[in-house]
Amino acid sequence: MKKQTKRNYITIIGIFLLIAVFTLMFRVTLIHVFGLSEGQAATIASFGQVIIDAMAAIMIVFQLQQGRDLERSQRDIDEAQFILQYNQSFIQDPNMCYVEQSLERKMLGKTGDAPIITEENRQLFVNYLVYLESLAPLILQNVLTLEHIDDLMAYRFFLAVNDPEVQESELFAFPDYYRGCFKLYDKWKTHRRSANRPIPRIENDLCKWEGYETFTDNQTIVRTINSNYELASAADILYGTDPYIYPAAFSSPKIAQKVMPHLMQIKNCVFHASNIRVAVIGGTIAGAAVIFDKTATAKIDPSEIRAVYRRLPASFDDVCSRYFNSLPSYITPGADDLYIACICVSAEYRKQRIGEILLKNLIAENKGRKLSLHVLADNASAISLYEKYGFKKVGNPEFGYAYQSPGPLCYLMVRK
Repeated sequence: MKKQTKRNYITIIGIFLLIAVFTLMFRVTLIHVFGLSEGQAATIASFGQVIIDAMAAIMIVFQLQQGRDLERSQRDIDEAQFILQYNQSFIQDPNMCYVEQSLERKMLGKTGDAPIITEENRQLFVNYLVYLESLAPLILQNVLTLEHIDDLMAYRFFLAVNDPEVQESELFAFPDYYRGCFKLYDKWKTHRRSANRPIPRIENDLCKWEGYETFTDNQTIVRTINSNYELASAADILYGTDPYIYPAAFSSPKIAQKVMPHLMQIKNCVFHASNIRVAVIGGTIAGAAVIFDKTATAKIDPSEIRAVYRRLPASFDDVCSRYFNSLPSYITPGADDLYIACICVSAEYRKQRIGEILLKNLIAENKGRKLSLHVLADNASAISLYEKYGFKKVGNPEFGYAYQSPGPLCYLMVRK
């Protein structure tokens, strides 16, 4: 491949030399053979030069493209040879096959309650994980592509990392030694999702572990709000949460950015800043969640707010009385429950697991406490996410809030 690249560059240099020689000979011929003056020869030669330069440029582009195509083809060949050798070394190793068969038997329920990892064979499972983890630097550095490795190795990889026993015995116990597995899982899962391919043992999704983001080097930080600027950013994100509520309350994002920070400073209000968690990426608010308990007893007085912000729509009063001020009723009197009013993500950060990271943080922050929320009945992806983290539907869907129109059907979901 290097020889081919070298030949391409030599060809390009040769083209430039030929152009220079031809141009010089052409001008000499015009002067001495056709008897033209220096000026006439220069004028004619300049027209010819333009045509020659254009043809040379086309030839150079062709040569470079040909070189890139050859490099790409050679890379595909090299990658295919590596994957073939990698797969052969796997299937020719009886210990690798033993671990894969053990994991598969357990998945199929053929091992009963007996553990498959023992003191005698534990090292074999460690070696299996390390063998698969060796793919991580190659894929993360784009030496290998997931499209090519996926068919052969995805089943073996997810079979192991989504096995509860492997997770508890190795991945969660020694996460710092398996950072490659966590990073590879994050990238591989995204790839399979985008390709609409199933993920083996997804019911034991590795990313459900509360320390997952730490070991994938995910830079998303979840914390409370710490500035007025962040209050406005959170308000802007909250406005886009529900088409039935916030547009009716504020009529525009700009008004929401002015009014909601005011609500976020009302002590013991549902929307007080202490009840808001934000997901921050590189200093930017990417998502927000509102969660409160029995201390959120303060009611929002629409007339007081309207006295300060006169541009509020008439519907603001209705939203306050029928929705905002009714939210605390979802907390059982005297109980230590929490209610999640919303989890929302900024449009440019969607499909990056921000909502899931927020949800995981809320659960981890409130271990042992009952959590409840409402979700639109037709929001299948949100329902699936909540169920993944232990929320269950309670009863049949009921009508939620909407201003001057039938409200949407919503499920109450509870995690105990």
